[in-house]
Amino acid sequence: MPNKHIFFSDSLLAVAGLLRSKLIIKPLSLDELWLNIKHDDSLIKPDFTEVVLAINILYAIKQIKLNEYSELVLDPLKNEEIANEIS
Repeated sequence: MPNKHIFFSDSLLAVAGLLRSKLIIKPLSLDELWLNIKHDDSLIKPDFTEVVLAINILYAIKQIKLNEYSELVLDPLKNEEIANEIS
């Protein structure tokens, strides 16, 4: 409907940004990431399904990958390429 909208904090893009900010610190498993977000005092309060969908978005745009320990990790090569394209 044209007159319907959602707040950015309720969008999957916002959740993806939150996940990305958590993964900048260190690689995390899905369980660790979920617990980290669940106990966070952020304005963004996603449910587990939204977290999984946001992970799918980040993976689809090649921002994250799985390491050998099945942890989600930011793909540094892709992040450097994006930074070079912006500059």
